[in-house]
Amino acid sequence: MADWSSLPSDLVRRIADCFLATNNLDWYMDFHAVCPSWRSATDDPTDSSDLRFRPRQWIIIDEVFETDTRLMVNTTSGRVLRKDLPLLRQYYVVTVTTNGAYFVLADREHPHAARVLNPFTGHMIRFTAAVPYNMDVTSAAFSCGSSPKLRLLWESDVCDCS
Repeated sequence: MADWSSLPSDLVRRIADCFLATNNLDWYMDFHAVCPSWRSATDDPTDSSDLRFRPRQWIIIDEVFETDTRLMVNTTSGRVLRKDLPLLRQYYVVTVTTNGAYFVLADREHPHAARVLNPFTGHMIRFTAAVPYNMDVTSAAFSCGSSPKLRLLWESDVCDCS
């Protein structure tokens, strides 16, 4: 039987880079987790400054009724993914971003600070600003750079949570 963990690290890296080039972050995360030698040969997906780990070609289209599973689509390949996200139980799910498949969450405890979750890497950015209470958020835009910004929109109003 082949010992897959002994593949040369440059080959492992090339395969991983192909997954990132097509924004197949779920495949990358599974590949990265196979064994310690593959983890050391591939880049750390929790590095939020690395643009390759941002779900830029994904959209969240639906939730599976009464579960933590979400239906997601890669807009380039058309591939559909059912993703189980038990972490969502710990927060209020406010909305999803219009630019990439990020979840906008709010802490369950007062003051309900805003958070943005990358559902593929599990990386979460916490904002000090709270999600406005009793507001029906209609959309959100998120930009991640040296100073992350989150903009929440609801009925002709805007909240800047940066």
